[in-house]
Amino acid sequence: GLVFEARRQFDRAYQIYESLIQLEPDLAENFFRGGIALKALRDYAQAAHLFQRAAELDPDNIEIALRTANTYRSVGKYDDALRILKDLRKRHPGNETAIFMAALIYTDAGRTDDAAREYDYLIARGRREATEIAVVMPFGTPIPPSPDTSQAILAAFRSRGSLLAFGRDL
Repeated sequence: GLVFEARRQFDRAYQIYESLIQLEPDLAENFFRGGIALKALRDYAQAAHLFQRAAELDPDNIEIALRTANTYRSVGKYDDALRILKDLRKRHPGNETAIFMAALIYTDAGRTDDAAREYDYLIARGRREATEIAVVMPFGTPIPPSPDTSQAILAAFRSRGSLLAFGRDL
């Protein structure tokens, strides 16, 4: 299956994983790899089903949880995606990818205040962790983190509903 994935022959890869699922129905990796192949084939509903089964078999696997949530996001099942991320964050509270993905899903769902809250959390956390770190420009000029960053992001969300809009304003 991995060879076919590497060759981008996802239909053939899925056939292999489907056979492996029949042979070893309690192995999360088979469901996970099958989900990857199906997502590449744009069969998001079936991919989400396989990812969900993989997550049931291996609930502490961060990558499986993130892929499951992202697949639900792809089909507009935002509540399902957020539920998975909430469970993941209970197990791994500091997982920044889960926090960032939640912000993206909130944005997709039009819940910009919730998205801004997640981004604010990441920014505040970054400030705490970067008390002695400064951003260095190409010529070695240190630039301390801006105290107004989270307010600027929140304003961008409220005015345009998009973090990308904020990025373009820089």
